[in-house]
Amino acid sequence: MSDAVSPLRQNGRRARGFVLMSLVVGTSFLIVWTAYLGWVLPRAYVAAHWKLAWVGLDTGQVVVLLLTTWAAYRGRLVVIVFANVAATMFVIDAWFDVTTARSGAFSESLFSAFGVELPAAGALIWVAWSVLRRAVNTWGDENERNRSIWQVNIPAPQRSRRRKLSK
Repeated sequence: MSDAVSPLRQNGRRARGFVLMSLVVGTSFLIVWTAYLGWVLPRAYVAAHWKLAWVGLDTGQVVVLLLTTWAAYRGRLVVIVFANVAATMFVIDAWFDVTTARSGAFSESLFSAFGVELPAAGALIWVAWSVLRRAVNTWGDENERNRSIWQVNIPAPQRSRRRKLSK
């Protein structure tokens, strides 16, 4: 069946169009929302659940790091997702450590951010990138092997095994 008339390809194009439109609309809304918050939020604010916010963030980091460790140990491709989530959480942790630090604790926050959290985020991104690169080199078609990740196309969706068996 040619790619031009394949229902599978058509569904993939529709899904891609929906995802792209959702991203454009969501990003546009977020730009407006961020500008609005920059205008209306007070310069200082006392948080009612300060401990819960920080302990919750750190607990989330522990859970995602455990999932990353499990996926790496088991050799599962989902390590890419977990490592990226963990890296993002470390960057967020560093951002809030520095931007919410009191003047007396600012140097500690900078040390924590630049000495621990951002290097950990970099290492996790390297893990995800390395696994992704290896996956593309292993499973990608001949044209995409050894190309930059930035140039590798997303593969077209394929019919699931369940659908094939039911027909």
